Amino acid sequence: MAMEYPCSAADIDVAVSGRRQRRLLSVSRYLHPVKGLQPSPDPPTKPEEPPTPPHHWLSLLDQHYYGQAEVMLRLVTCWDFDIFIFDRMTNGDAVVFMIEHMFNTYGLIRHFGLDPLRLRQFAVTLQDMYYTRHSYHTSVHAADVIQAMSCLLQDPKLKPYLTPVDVMAALLAAATHDLSHPGVNQNYIVKNNHFLSALYQDGSPLENYHYNLAMGLFKTSGLLEPLSQQDRTRFGEVVQALILATDISRQSKYLALFSTHIQNGDLDVADEQHRLFMLQIVMKCSDICNPCRTRLVSLYWSHLVMREFFRQGDMERGQHQEISPLWDRHSTNMANTQSAFISFVVEPLFSLWNKYSGSALSSTMLQNLQANKQFWTTSK
Repeated sequence: MAMEYPCSAADIDVAVSGRRQRRLLSVSRYLHPVKGLQPSPDPPTKPEEPPTPPHHWLSLLDQHYYGQAEVMLRLVTCWDFDIFIFDRMTNGDAVVFMIEHMFNTYGLIRHFGLDPLRLRQFAVTLQDMYYTRHSYHTSVHAADVIQAMSCLLQDPKLKPYLTPVDVMAALLAAATHDLSHPGVNQNYIVKNNHFLSALYQDGSPLENYHYNLAMGLFKTSGLLEPLSQQDRTRFGEVVQALILATDISRQSKYLALFSTHIQNGDLDVADEQHRLFMLQIVMKCSDICNPCRTRLVSLYWSHLVMREFFRQGDMERGQHQEISPLWDRHSTNMANTQSAFISFVVEPLFSLWNKYSGSALSSTMLQNLQANKQFWTTSK
């Protein structure tokens, strides 16, 4: 039986993070020697030096996996990076590790004088704001988008012109672009009179919701306090533009403008507004890049997103509503759905990106996309 989705603010407020529960119940958490929970020895008969606590085998296992995660982070700019393996190695803390690593790699902590402890607290809070009950819109997806964003920011036509504020805003927009996603699409929100549809009547209710949650988190965490007022203004502008650009209903608008710029050859990323537009394109590519991944990773993402779609269809069926197109598990053909998504949504975007970039990475992404499209076409 499908779980009914909470449609009121009160229902959403009482949702508890499963990840926080797992962290509190973790065996390793309580058996790690630094926690001081070793078995109490018999009272000493004479004064002696306190013994060195033995390393518990579970703590050694933790250190082993975290060591492997650190090794993986050295390859984080490789396109075949497997975020699912990385998430398991970090015990579900992929976003936290990814954010800390990116901020160190890009020198953002030193450049802005950020507090590393405050950054970690921010990352942990951000991760806990993603619901674990969903299959696709989770913190793993956020970590995957951060990794993709980092790869695309290395593009030779873009990288030389990026400022530290641009990089920081792009990475954190990637991290927060689906913050507290409800696991349903905008059509479901509007037809069920969800509070988000009333709150953001000008359009893009989900994206505006994610953006405002993100800005609230930035403020309450104090992460941006070391930034100058000018940098904060630019940061907010970039984050808002990038998160709102993920609204798939506005895809054709961005594609038309991108195509026009490429045909005219008038993109000047040294210009602040042109650079902002290109960061929006990079954000869109990072968000829907799953079909451009290697076969197994791409297939796993496809199954996760369809599981979330079907869950919405089950809720619509249970509420005696018209089931959204392609959301009915009893009539939807997964191969047809994925093939159409690649052909009409993903391929046009990445074809334009390849035409603009012409890099080895853009070529690899397009080759993966074509191979995955062929797989779904022959699977019908």
